[in-house]
Amino acid sequence: EEYAPDGIFVRTSVHRLELAYLYPADIRRLLSQAGFREVTITGGFDGRETWQDTDELVVVGRSG
Repeated sequence: EEYAPDGIFVRTSVHRLELAYLYPADIRRLLSQAGFREVTITGGFDGRETWQDTDELVVVGRSG
């Protein structure tokens, strides 16, 4: 919902999203097919291991 600065309702918008869960092997394969190399996947910006229930997934790869 969007409201004007004076609080008057302006409009409603609906956005449809299609989500898919990917495993690290799937991510590596897709990035490799797209031309990325040296792909690393960690469980956070501190480089920790990935876990099944992690909230973070950091993927780094080189293109070309």
